[in-house]
Amino acid sequence: MPTILVIEDTIDLVEVIRRELQAAGYSVLHAGDGLTGLELDDRFDPDLIILDWSLPQLDGPEVLRRLRQSSDVPVLMLTERGEEVDRQGIPDLASDDFLAKPFAMSALISRVGVLLRRSGMAFEALARASASGE
Repeated sequence: MPTILVIEDTIDLVEVIRRELQAAGYSVLHAGDGLTGLELDDRFDPDLIILDWSLPQLDGPEVLRRLRQSSDVPVLMLTERGEEVDRQGIPDLASDDFLAKPFAMSALISRVGVLLRRSGMAFEALARASASGE
């Protein structure tokens, strides 16, 4: 079962994301700030990270910079509509995709699936794990 690390400080949003991802067959870890997110990434080696742009302690772009020093894990960056996201400004550190808040959960689940497929996750294994109740 693929593991997704959600680094987001808005608890209500995290609960909805967690519920929807688990219903789609994913294991979910959560960090409420950038430093804890980096620690969980190091400890659990998730298959994908959903990363909020604005976080306490370390903001999303700094977390992404640090992640990219040692990892190529797919990252879906969540942004507020008003936040400036300059994909050309940090080309070597860019996330794999961006999703502006508010967003439909179906869009989030779809993008997670696409990013995992691109990274080589075997969705047949996910289907088998879901079918067997793992």
